[in-house]
Amino acid sequence: MIAFLLPEFSKGLGTEEDALDMAAFVFAHLKTIANSVDQTALAWEKRDYWVKADAFRRQWAWVDKPSRVLEECLRRKDVPSLAGALQGLSRVLPPPKSAQKKMRTPPWSGFWKKIFTES
Repeated sequence: MIAFLLPEFSKGLGTEEDALDMAAFVFAHLKTIANSVDQTALAWEKRDYWVKADAFRRQWAWVDKPSRVLEECLRRKDVPSLAGALQGLSRVLPPPKSAQKKMRTPPWSGFWKKIFTES
């Protein structure tokens, strides 16, 4: 999903709210990946597969930095900095394998408000 979103973000055709929603969507998925990595590594450690768990964590360590950067930018609503953070991800992730179909409502619509509600 992240790889499909990145070209949409780089087009820059939306509003500031669209950019925040897209970045929040990516942030949420990076957090999901990080949680999954931790769960998998913990399961291997319980079986005494320490080397395998450490190697798996190293393989997915790249998720932490963009996640932190995105969270900081999203909290400040710093849209120009979001572009740089997401460009960095496009260097790490492979390009999408198939063309994305046109969606009526993109899955990232309203995501920023779901995660970063202002009080």
